Formats: sequence, structure tokens, C-alpha cells
Amino acid sequence: MWSENLPSIVSKVAIVLGSFYFTWIFERLAMRAFNSWVKKQPESEQLDPTITSFIKIIFKIILWIIVTLFVLQNLGLQITALLGGLGVAGLAVAFAFQRILEDIFSFFLIYFDKPFKVGDYIMVGPDAGTVKNIGVRMTKLTTPGGQELLISNRELTNARLQNFKKMKERRVVFSFGVTYETKVEQLEKTKKIIASIFAELNEDLVRLDRSHLKELADSALVFEVVYFIKSKEYLEYMNIQEQINLALLKALAKEKISLAYPTQTINLVKSS
Repeated sequence: MWSENLPSIVSKVAIVLGSFYFTWIFERLAMRAFNSWVKKQPESEQLDPTITSFIKIIFKIILWIIVTLFVLQNLGLQITALLGGLGVAGLAVAFAFQRILEDIFSFFLIYFDKPFKVGDYIMVGPDAGTVKNIGVRMTKLTTPGGQELLISNRELTNARLQNFKKMKERRVVFSFGVTYETKVEQLEKTKKIIASIFAELNEDLVRLDRSHLKELADSALVFEVVYFIKSKEYLEYMNIQEQINLALLKALAKEKISLAYPTQTINLVKSS
């Protein structure tokens, strides 16, 4: 009986060993070809290391599942029921890991849509920071305070996101108030002071849009100033704003124009 079954056993062993051996060779060749293709891509179109690793893992899993099913079928096993069971199990796994799968799908949306990349400074709701890593499930940010912030990819694709790295210039609006004792001539002088301050700044970096006496508020005459700074860097914007503020304080003090602060005047009238 052993001698009768020997050819069949040898045949099945040969199928198993041959299938897995050639699959292993095919996998090595496919990985080598894929790595070569990735290296030949232009620098601007280079795939992120995270997604290349993810593609390799998915390829290997699918390849070995197909080969395993092929071997089982050639060994005489009925794989129809097995495939049905795998389908049900797959649905159960997909349901159980729904959130994780959403994050993975969101990762591909982020990769192909490119709303941001590593090094960009972004704001998501109340949180902001510099992108340090875009993972399959989560994206890591470093906040201005130095903390590491982890945000799920699903949240990033569903939230309103601001990417400051992509803006070509920053629009800045600020206001200040002077007292009601300020004369009309001094108010007109204030507009000239604002214009002169911006005239002394680097015109290639800063551009004054407008300045107006905007409002007759309860305790101040409010000026509003709008300008554009051609820089993506927050630190550079703050340096410019500080320079404007200091120059404004000096010029107003020189012209004896007083800045306002919240005050309330109470008039008492004696009854006769």
C-alpha cells in the first residue's frame, strides 16, 4: 500500500515545495523590481517610505494567500467552503477593525491628495503644529510648545485643515485706539504715521493694504490696519509685527497722541 501511494505523496510534496520555492523567488524578484522602480522616480514624485513598506506588506500577503489556496486545491482539498468561511471572517474582522481601516483609507487619501506633507505647519481645529511623520494610522505633529501631538488620519481628512506652509503671503489685521481727546489734525497725522512706518519696512517683504479710522467706539477712536507679509514663517511675521508696534508707539508718543484704554466717565448732577 505504501508503494502504491508513494507516487501520489511524492507528487503532492513536489507541488508544495515547488509552489512555495518559486513563489519565494518571484517575491524576491518582484521586490527588487519594485525597489528599482521607486529609485528611478523623480525626487518630486518619490513615494513616501511608509507607503512603500505598506505596499510591500499587502503584496506579500495577497501573493502568499493565493499560492496557499492554489496548493490546497491541488492537494485535493475543497477550498470553496474555505473561501466562504474566509469571506465571513473577513467581514467580521473588517467590522471589528472599522476605525483602523478608516484610518488606513484616510492615509491613502492624504498621500494622493497631498493636503500637507512632512515639514508643513498645519492647524486642525484648535490644534496646530509641524508635521513630523505621516503614518498609516496616525500623523505626528510637533506643537509650538514642543509637545508631540498624535492625530488619527480619519480625523485629519474629516476636519477643516489649514496649511500655512502653502500660503504665499500672510494677511494681517490689527487695530489700536486713541483717546477722544485726540484732535482731528492728530487723527489725520496718525494715518500718515502708519504710512511712514510701512514705507521704512522692506517693500519686498511687507505691503500696506489700508489704514482707516474704523470706529467711534465707547472708549476709543479705533484705527484698523491691514497689511500683507510675503513670508510663510510665523517667527518672521511676529518680528515684523513687533517692529511695527514699537515704531507706532514711538511716533504716537512724539506727536503726543495718547492710546486709549477702557474707561467710563460718570457725571454727577446736583439736584437743587
